[in-house]
Amino acid sequence: MEQVLITFLIITIPIGFAYYLDYKKNKKYFIESLKNLSGLLKYMLISILTFVTYKFLIPINIENDTEFNTIRLKNGLEIINNKNFKKIVNDQYTTEWWRKGDDNIYFKKVIDYNLLGPETETDYYKLSNIDHGYLFKTYSFLNNNLNYFIEKPEGVFSKVRTRQIRKEKFNEYLKK
Repeated sequence: MEQVLITFLIITIPIGFAYYLDYKKNKKYFIESLKNLSGLLKYMLISILTFVTYKFLIPINIENDTEFNTIRLKNGLEIINNKNFKKIVNDQYTTEWWRKGDDNIYFKKVIDYNLLGPETETDYYKLSNIDHGYLFKTYSFLNNNLNYFIEKPEGVFSKVRTRQIRKEKFNEYLKK
């Protein structure tokens, strides 16, 4: 933010000084030139205000995570409440909720946002029967679709591979 302000000042101070010198030379011509410049100044002001308020306003619905608990319950996702979860990461377009306690199989929820609100929500599960891997399911708020994935290292060099699995296979891994 400071860089934008400094750049803006570096550009506007010389222009302002030049206009001051122009005003000293010919006041009538200066007033006419300001009338032509007023549209550009309005556009610049609106652009700067939009840029400054962008971080505070967008996404619009980022703080209402618990508002979608009825949708979560209906689709088989974990409900968010402050007793069981702690908000760790709160970026502009991503929020991470971590489950309290180390003994939980279900350990993390990541919510990704677009301009108007939540876009996808991903639940992560760590399992002892998957060597250094985990399961996750992703719910899309845009098309009400739930996908299941497994991510685990495979091969000699432990290359991590993510692949989509069926719901039945996902539930099998959770029961083991």
